[in-house]
Amino acid sequence: MIKHAEGLEEELRDYKDRYSKSSMRIGKLESANAEIEVEFKEKVKRLEEVEGRATERIRSLSSELENVSMEKNKELIELKMKNKEAECAKLKVDNDLDAQKRKCKELEKENDAQKIRFIGLVKRVTNLEKEYAAINLKLEVDDEVSKKEGKIDETDGGENCTRLSILNMKEITLSRDERVRQFSAGDSVRHSLAEASGNGQAEGNTHHFVY
Repeated sequence: MIKHAEGLEEELRDYKDRYSKSSMRIGKLESANAEIEVEFKEKVKRLEEVEGRATERIRSLSSELENVSMEKNKELIELKMKNKEAECAKLKVDNDLDAQKRKCKELEKENDAQKIRFIGLVKRVTNLEKEYAAINLKLEVDDEVSKKEGKIDETDGGENCTRLSILNMKEITLSRDERVRQFSAGDSVRHSLAEASGNGQAEGNTHHFVY
């Protein structure tokens, strides 16, 4: 019994010693754990601060990006509007140009028609002048013949009258032919001027001949 009791005491001391050592080890572990926990909390705090700054930076960048995107969209819309205005202006210029081309063609046609009408008027005036000159010459010839015949009847008769009438007719005929040649030369000059003249000159010449 004594030996058994001594064995139990020895075992108890051994357990106490082991417990003491374990307690010391646990105390050291708890102390180390406390230090680690403090350090961990500090790291967590620093990480939270970093995360907060990062989050704020992200928000700032997101806001800036949104503003930039809005500005870009605004610029894009303005560029599209300017492009549309430029296209409308170009279309208007093209339409005006086509209208001017059509107007020029119409004016060219009208100018050609005016030239044709002017040439016709010149020819008509020329023919009328020829008719007028022929009638005028005929009247002058008839008047000259009447005057000559009247003078001959008063002074001579018979053969002398016949000879004088023939001579006077020749003189009048020569005078008339010379006038016709002069008129024909002037008519050729007028035709040349009519062919070389423009629309504006055509109107002026037409008024001149009609007048």
